[in-house]
Amino acid sequence: AAAVFGILRSKNINLCCNLKSLLEFESGSNDPMAAFLTFCVINLIKNEVTFSNLFLNFIYQMTFGIILGYTLAKIFVFFFIISNLSELENKS
Repeated sequence: AAAVFGILRSKNINLCCNLKSLLEFESGSNDPMAAFLTFCVINLIKNEVTFSNLFLNFIYQMTFGIILGYTLAKIFVFFFIISNLSELENKS
């Protein structure tokens, strides 16, 4: 993402419509996976881990990430609703 935006800024290229936000979302969602895969390949080359250990680690991290993301989303939605309800009560 940093390389793409660096090139766009250095050439003064403006993206039309919502393409900039879409590009930011796409690069942000791929960065964690790229870091994980880089870590895995380096450890495989150095023979510090086995493929099965990496696979189990991947399953663990993805499962934990999904559970944590879902839980945090539910908590934030709950607090957002509560704050809006209290705001509506104060206006009445």
